[in-house]
Amino acid sequence: MSDKVQLRSADSPPVVLEVSRAALVVGSRVFADLLSLPAPDKTADAVLDLHETEKDIKPFLQLLEGDDQGTATLLTTDTQIAAWETLARLVDKFDSPVGRLALRGKIYERLYRNQSPTLAFLLATVVNDRNLLFDTGLKIIHLPDLDKVVKVRNDWHQKLAAQLDIGPI
Repeated sequence: MSDKVQLRSADSPPVVLEVSRAALVVGSRVFADLLSLPAPDKTADAVLDLHETEKDIKPFLQLLEGDDQGTATLLTTDTQIAAWETLARLVDKFDSPVGRLALRGKIYERLYRNQSPTLAFLLATVVNDRNLLFDTGLKIIHLPDLDKVVKVRNDWHQKLAAQLDIGPI
């Protein structure tokens, strides 16, 4: 069994990414389950086909491998809201406790340093953490630029209501 796993992206042509088996198993319950299945050829590298492009999956893999610098470089500005949301979605999709902790830390950091409470709220709607959503919702509700939230994510009020179990807003 190899220490590496090959992940084939959904790009055309596919991009093959070599990732540490240990990072995948420790960082994601989904990958841990997939890689625990018996393989027909135990000497060959495991190859998994992904539905994500290289651009989307790379920050997630960097996060799992502990490359905070690489992830931080990609996700440094508020103009990359889509990249942040994609990362949060992949953390949820691949059931990554490590990723959830890292995202929560980044969200709270942005929230309490007042760097971008709007982005923190948008990410909290993806992470599906009730307390985080509540904290970020309270912070942005009084912002003068609340209309930016509506423009960026027009379903924010449904997300908030669903997470807080308060019915339609």
